[in-house]
Amino acid sequence: MGLVRKIKAGLVKVSVNDFVGEDGNVFFDVDDGVMRLSDGTTPGGIPLSSGGGEGGASTFRQLLDTPSSFSGNGGTFVKVNPQASAIEFVDVDLFDGDYNSLTNKPTIPDAFDPSLIDTSLLPDTDVSYDLGSSTKKWRDLYLSGTTIYLGDSTISRHTDGGIVLPANSRIGTLRLDSLGGVTSYNDLTDKPTIPSDVSDLTDTNGLLGGGGGSYTLPIASNTVLGGI
Repeated sequence: MGLVRKIKAGLVKVSVNDFVGEDGNVFFDVDDGVMRLSDGTTPGGIPLSSGGGEGGASTFRQLLDTPSSFSGNGGTFVKVNPQASAIEFVDVDLFDGDYNSLTNKPTIPDAFDPSLIDTSLLPDTDVSYDLGSSTKKWRDLYLSGTTIYLGDSTISRHTDGGIVLPANSRIGTLRLDSLGGVTSYNDLTDKPTIPSDVSDLTDTNGLLGGGGGSYTLPIASNTVLGGI
């Protein structure tokens, strides 16, 4: 049969968190209205009630010191009970890092499938990535639009089926716009310089009169005017 200890009235002028008291004595915290049991060693004792208000402990010291043994609880976690009056050991499964262990997870395809593209492909940064490389080239390019944008220039399809290139386009050093619609020699690009006087030529051999570099005008006669 257990022993009964009477509660003695009295006021101890010391902080409740510093008061130890005798083992088995019950004392009262006038600030938070919590009844406490002294075990003779623990400052503040062991809370026996939560006082007024919504209930439950408001500080860690107010939690009941349960469970009293750690034996057999390896790998478990300490948790405040639903009543917020004590601590207890619980066994909770932790995430093992495997996506398949999650619940309510979305379905993610095993690999990127180009055949499932249903929107425009846009990089996350402007002018930062390439399509292919010098050693990893795409084979053919199939387009159904009417324009290719190359920097600030455009290559478009003409209504007659031809290709319209931007102004100043070239093949090598030859400007394409010099091949059509040019009416003056001066409009040509990369044209040779032609001297204004024959005497300015660096090689006149064979120009007039064969290889001698000279020419004698014909003399007119009665039958041949002007030697013709």
